[in-house]
Amino acid sequence: MSAIAANCSSNEIDTHADTCYFGSNSLVVEYTGKHVDVTPFPQNLGKLNQVLITSRAVAYDDPVTMQTYTMVFHQALYMADRISHSLINPMQLRMAGHKYFECPKHLCANPTEQDHSIQCHDLSLQLALDGVISYFDTRKPSFQEYETVLRSGSVIDMTSQTPWEPYSQQFATEELRAANHSVSHQNKPRSLSTVSRVMSSLSRALADVDSLANALEENVRISYKSFVSSARSVNKRGAVNAERLADLWNIGIETAKKTLEHTTQGGNRLFTNSKMTKRLKSTVDQLKFRQLSCIM
Repeated sequence: MSAIAANCSSNEIDTHADTCYFGSNSLVVEYTGKHVDVTPFPQNLGKLNQVLITSRAVAYDDPVTMQTYTMVFHQALYMADRISHSLINPMQLRMAGHKYFECPKHLCANPTEQDHSIQCHDLSLQLALDGVISYFDTRKPSFQEYETVLRSGSVIDMTSQTPWEPYSQQFATEELRAANHSVSHQNKPRSLSTVSRVMSSLSRALADVDSLANALEENVRISYKSFVSSARSVNKRGAVNAERLADLWNIGIETAKKTLEHTTQGGNRLFTNSKMTKRLKSTVDQLKFRQLSCIM
């Protein structure tokens, strides 16, 4: 084990520890009144009966900021003098809302302060290595020190006070649900992101029709003789024909044909003095009245 100060002890990150374990190197701040039987590894060492479930406090002296943080681990097992260091279950940290980044900095392509650390609100707890074991050092605070910090409201709850059930099937259920959700998103067509990119590019050109035409050519790769063949619309209404219009308006068939060729019921006007056809919404009075339920 690394050489550490005499009044400090290490807290090892241990994924094989199903719960956080603390010894006499921590201050008990609450007894839950509950206990469990613990089977150590290897199992032939026998069981440890009636191990107390407690809340333990430790003091972390940040070597960078020189600030002391008092951290409380709820739902932790108290091993008394059976162990000289603590075992920290990373899942308990994450379930309390903290972020644990396990990859050592020297194995990261572009290491940052966040790598190989535990991020607890305003505290960036940097981890060290003892061989391949990640750990951080803490010390046992005095009861007076703990009370002072508790009154100031600056105690950091590292784990939740909710009863810890490390073998609950809920963990497997939530992981499977998240995995299925991730796979379903990966299998979806990625056209939406492409459409978003194109529309973002086109939005700047909407004010000018010529710029819009150029943007369409650049982003969608179309010509003016091309047509869209892969789009689909819903709730499409049938187009009115000359016979239908003649019957509705009680006009001649030739008049109806000419009406369809030169007008739209939306009051749109056509401009052909540019590269593209531009349709401008009108504010004419006929739009205040009921219209035919069809496209003209």
